[in-house]
Amino acid sequence: KKYNNYKSKYPQKDTEPGELYKPYAIFVNDPVPGHIHSKIVAIAKELELSGFTARISASSRIDMELIDVLKRKEVYLPWKGFGGKEGIDCRGSKLEDIARKYHKSFDKLKPSIQAMLRRNVALICGKNLKSNVMFCLCYSENGAETYKERDFSTGYIYHPISIALDQFINIFNFGKSTTEERFRSMRYLRKITKKEPGENNHAT
Repeated sequence: KKYNNYKSKYPQKDTEPGELYKPYAIFVNDPVPGHIHSKIVAIAKELELSGFTARISASSRIDMELIDVLKRKEVYLPWKGFGGKEGIDCRGSKLEDIARKYHKSFDKLKPSIQAMLRRNVALICGKNLKSNVMFCLCYSENGAETYKERDFSTGYIYHPISIALDQFINIFNFGKSTTEERFRSMRYLRKITKKEPGENNHAT
């Protein structure tokens, strides 16, 4: 079941009136190699210039850096105050029902782990299950992006990848060396016009 369709009628507070709401998700397995960390952060900054809103979870070093540097962001938390950050508290029975579907041992897990899995659902589908992300940027060592590529080494992000795949959402896993090239070929990013020193750059 596809839980929702992407709709522009759910703008977040930083969008201008009439501006299209374009959410995407970032989730990774720590530790992320330094060059990949830098690559994901740089792309997130470019996406912000292109009008996208990052959904992040305050769970990784990349999340913590992006919370500080991005203005267009939504921080999804498993519970209030997680990681010492303010954000969207991801509690709710509907979120839990979907989270359970993607973890066969859900009912045997500690409440804190269940809360993190509920958070994964909100990260992909929105707190109210009404605003799917347009794509996901992620990292696992094995570079999993498809059902067949998922395995034990996919780690923590196995769960959000599974949710996204069932929603027909594009996955870009930077564990693959070709991911940045493939992502840029999708033309999500606007061309940034270079200006002379002293002038402000702008997106075209």
